[in-house]
Amino acid sequence: MKLFSLACLLLVLGSALSSDGRDWRPQMPEHISLLQLIATPERYDGKLVAVTGFLHLEFEEDILYLHEEDYRERISKNGVWVERNALLKDLRSGLDLHYVSVVGVFDSANKGHMSSASGSLKNITSASLWPPVIVPLQR
Repeated sequence: MKLFSLACLLLVLGSALSSDGRDWRPQMPEHISLLQLIATPERYDGKLVAVTGFLHLEFEEDILYLHEEDYRERISKNGVWVERNALLKDLRSGLDLHYVSVVGVFDSANKGHMSSASGSLKNITSASLWPPVIVPLQR
């Protein structure tokens, strides 16, 4: 009987803790291609995503492009606007004009400066060079 009572108590406490609608688990990003994001923006709107592309950070031109060629030819619709935050400001010099992997929340309505891009990434939580540097194990 004590075990049953304990189980009921845990069940009630668990539902009370999550009743405010917030999930206590950290949200994991969905790893997708930038092409998927641009082609089906409604599918990812408001979601945490991880994407890889060629990053260009410049005044009124913060865009993550599909490819370096899109940057050189200024095909901004082949990219998403990147909203700078403290993290990107700190990492700017090491990431600008490189392929990078970025994690952030996708906003299909915000298309950046003069609606030049195909949506935006905001609330950036991670940005790193791509491909990642792999250090061989010492034997």
